Amino acid sequence: MVTKFGAIRWCHNEGPRTLVLIILLLVNVIIFAVTLSHYEQSDAVYYHRLMLGHSLAFARASAACLNFNCALVALPVCRNLLHFLRYLCVNKRLCKRNVRRLIDDNISLHRALAWLICFHAALHAASHYLNIERFVHAFDLPAGGNSSAGGSLLRTLSLLPGHRGINPVQRAGADPLVEAAVLLPGWTGLLLLCLLVAIVASAATAVKRARFETFWYTHKLFFLFYLLLLVHGMAGVVRPQSNLAAHKPAACASKFQLWGSGSLPECPVPTFSFAGSTTWMWLVAPAAIYAIEKLLRVSRRCRRVEVVRAVQHPSRVMELRLRCPGFAASPGEYVFLLVPEASQLQWHPFTLTSAPDDPYISVHIRTVGDWTKQVEQLYSQCYGKGDLTTGERDLLPRIYLDGPYGTASDGVTQYSVSVLIGCGIGVTPFASVLRDVWHQAGKTRSLRKLKRLYFYWICPDCRAFEWFAALLQDLERDLQRMDGDDYAQLLDIRVHLTGSVETRQAREIASREGDEADCLTGLRTRTHYGRPNWDLELRGLAAKHPDTSIGIFFCGPGQLAKDLNGRCNEFSNSTSSVFYFNKENF
Repeated sequence: MVTKFGAIRWCHNEGPRTLVLIILLLVNVIIFAVTLSHYEQSDAVYYHRLMLGHSLAFARASAACLNFNCALVALPVCRNLLHFLRYLCVNKRLCKRNVRRLIDDNISLHRALAWLICFHAALHAASHYLNIERFVHAFDLPAGGNSSAGGSLLRTLSLLPGHRGINPVQRAGADPLVEAAVLLPGWTGLLLLCLLVAIVASAATAVKRARFETFWYTHKLFFLFYLLLLVHGMAGVVRPQSNLAAHKPAACASKFQLWGSGSLPECPVPTFSFAGSTTWMWLVAPAAIYAIEKLLRVSRRCRRVEVVRAVQHPSRVMELRLRCPGFAASPGEYVFLLVPEASQLQWHPFTLTSAPDDPYISVHIRTVGDWTKQVEQLYSQCYGKGDLTTGERDLLPRIYLDGPYGTASDGVTQYSVSVLIGCGIGVTPFASVLRDVWHQAGKTRSLRKLKRLYFYWICPDCRAFEWFAALLQDLERDLQRMDGDDYAQLLDIRVHLTGSVETRQAREIASREGDEADCLTGLRTRTHYGRPNWDLELRGLAAKHPDTSIGIFFCGPGQLAKDLNGRCNEFSNSTSSVFYFNKENF
């Protein structure tokens, strides 16, 4: 059911992103249409239109859109730029909530721009291949005899001197593919297409999960992509007419036999010249922003980072506790780590699991890939040693840190009711949030607007609870000590075990139902078996908190994120509460 305010509430989740994508498409349509109209009407390319038809206008229109999209595609992944914008929104309150959520959805914009680049690149390449075919055809036309007047005109244009002519093809019987490969725009265009296919293909979710290194190294080819993009248009294959004042194409085209003769002084031989490529104008500002971005990252690499402790947790999880002078982060932020002995180039993102008030920086690393396994081998010598001495730290492999960078979790305390949903290792973004709640509640019992925090942790097996349960137990115990039996007024923990439970475990659970603590997690909150019924959960939240803006913060599988987002839209339309869906993106 959709209420009379349904469309307005739907915009809270889907509207801002959809609006941005619509604006992006509209800008592309406008650039394409304006450029197409110019090349279909301009006298400067009158003779080009006679020779090439509409394919020239389509090639130039798609090129203009490529310049625009290529100028923007790197900006949504400039981490420092996004961090600055997020700081203005969250800390300075200079933008509305939906604008901040758009910043959190930066990857969607990056992907949209990438697909637009693919579309326009395909259209541009196809149009220019038709242009090359028509250039070849025009040069092969006979100079006279049985040829039409139009054919003779095209042949005449093709035979103009090369430095001021219109036709780059100057060989009879040429193969269009060979000509495309010989010309500078041709071979650079082929390389650009190959690079684009490689970059886009390696960004597929399946490739990123199976071979992250392939995705990482292939995306580094964007430097070569932009270099070739700058070179691509420098040859000036399409040369507009430069003597329009002396030679009017519409009046002189039919009198091409008399061009340059004394009997027709108003029709001198047309000349064509290249005014220069404009691609650099589109790229100079984004390139400057990215250069600043890289300088900031390099400067952070000079900071000294020490490994204070390495802790081995169950479920193949390793905790690294680090110390970095001058480092300051907010709850829910993440950092990039580089371990040169594991890889000289790979920076991997990890959410901070420590709170701002902790005397160390901590990250939890699940050892599932080649890089994480190497890192565990390098630091496993520290297991069980406690805090390392200065001498022991100096003997460890160096580690570098870039960050911190903000995520959607920055906004948890900006809602009066927030819901954290973590699946498996996806709980890590919320570890620092919960620890910060713990610290802040102990200090002032004031968390900005936050009055109620729900935490859902969904795990496939029992062992997955072990590494994180200690934090939850401490948090639950301390909040209970502060608020007595009313600790749940602030925090509501709901743990779900989704995998199959052996008969012995089920019997043990049943026999301990009278215990104060749950036998699997050690929490006062009982473990639920099976996946949450999100329809019931969200409807219950809406009933408990009517006329309230509820923030949903999720980290987990993409399909569940899609389902939750749809349900948030549905219940925002059918209840008095409004659900804002936020998903962690790295």
